Amino acid sequence: MNSRRLRPHARAAFTLVELLVVIAIIAVLVGLLLPAVQKVRDAAARSQCQNNLKQIGLGFTTASSTYGNELPPCWGPYPSTSANSMLANTMIWILPFVEQQNLFTMVQAKLIVNPKDTTYRVGSNTTIKIYQCPSDATIRVGVARDNYPIGCWASYGVNGQVFGTISVTPGTTNVSYLSSKGGTQIQRDIPDGLSNTIFCIDKSALCQKGTTGGTLWADWYNDAIPAVGTAALQGVLSPNLYPQFNITNSQLCTTGQPSSGHTGAIQCALGDGSVRILNSGISPGTFNCAMIPNDGQALGSDW
Repeated sequence: MNSRRLRPHARAAFTLVELLVVIAIIAVLVGLLLPAVQKVRDAAARSQCQNNLKQIGLGFTTASSTYGNELPPCWGPYPSTSANSMLANTMIWILPFVEQQNLFTMVQAKLIVNPKDTTYRVGSNTTIKIYQCPSDATIRVGVARDNYPIGCWASYGVNGQVFGTISVTPGTTNVSYLSSKGGTQIQRDIPDGLSNTIFCIDKSALCQKGTTGGTLWADWYNDAIPAVGTAALQGVLSPNLYPQFNITNSQLCTTGQPSSGHTGAIQCALGDGSVRILNSGISPGTFNCAMIPNDGQALGSDW
């Protein structure tokens, strides 16, 4: 029997049409994948930011428990009755309560000698992780623009209307007076309820829409103006406070107002230690009501 050796057929190459079809399929798959990846990144950043605010909120709670239910001041001694205490802002005072005792000791040594020492305000090489939000795209811009180390910057602002002293026109959300002096008692001075009052909120590190301003966690208070500095939301008072959403560029936000890099959301720490996500549909009235601890007004249904 004669055996015949079969020769394998050579594999045909892809035609141009087939290659284009494969490329088109890959492009479609990448197009579908990228938004999903971005959503995952946004969710992870939001979760990290939420945890940061949670830790800051616990710092407020622990500090007040340590000092007879008194919260730290916007700027001043702590407790408020201390005669020989250094003068500092809220974010400095809570350092020992957010696992930054060594840094607090270093800052304290400087501020006791000079209450307006700028060493840590514009020269901190220590980055406090919970003071910076991963969604804050303005931090790098601030570092490049002002040549301050990245450790100086913060992505959160305290509510000066809680940590300072205010006067509210009865029956309204109009704040007519604000002082940086503290002494706020958790039970006595927040009758609207801790779960209904914003203590701390997202605030971009650098805003350049209009007047340029940065959020520096160790900023000091200027006695000439009723504000604690750029670390607190006191440039404008209620009822004129408003949240700024989707801040991906420092040119998009106004300093002195809360601002967030999260998509369609801004996060805040409430007085009870919880963290709340506010969406872009929140009304100005509801937002300002939540920023005032003692206006006696009911929060809107959009809270």
